[in-house]
Amino acid sequence: MTRIRALTFSARRIPHALSASALPWAAVLTLALALAACGPGVGGSGTGPDLATFGASAAAVCGAPFAPALSCTDSMSTPQAQADGMPAQFVDFVNGSQVVATVRGNDIELDLRCPRLYFYGSWGTTAGGVSRYFGGYSLAAGLPLSPAQVAVGSDSDHGGLVVQLLDASGAALTAPVRLRPAQGAVLGAAQACP
Repeated sequence: MTRIRALTFSARRIPHALSASALPWAAVLTLALALAACGPGVGGSGTGPDLATFGASAAAVCGAPFAPALSCTDSMSTPQAQADGMPAQFVDFVNGSQVVATVRGNDIELDLRCPRLYFYGSWGTTAGGVSRYFGGYSLAAGLPLSPAQVAVGSDSDHGGLVVQLLDASGAALTAPVRLRPAQGAVLGAAQACP
């Protein structure tokens, strides 16, 4: 009973605390909450970590060494699949549902369904010459993103990609995963995770 009274007493005092000297602090608090509501990203952008977070500049993914897997030609700045209105998709070799990469223009969405990690980022190059997908990852799509990057290589034996999720400093979060081009519709959920 004492605890309930204490809460009631505190609630009664809140309006009195908003005196004329406290109003600027209330305005600052309201502004801070509004900016936080814009999204999980840096600076309230709503998009999460981006190229600027890593000191990287946007680059055309069709200039990357693995561009042939995206059906890029030397004169293209975005993958051929984009011209057809369809994103390029790649899936794991196990059963085509554990890891799915969807490339849309210079962006990638990497759904590591069995480790239950999600990454979204854009292709870019740092001042030091490192080219990767820079963005953020979380435990599921829709959650706030933590800065991360995805290194991509070519799996020339199978016309696919090799991807590896890295944290903001470049340390490995996953082992490299070989992906092949998706044939038809991609399964909506992981099948038989180890």
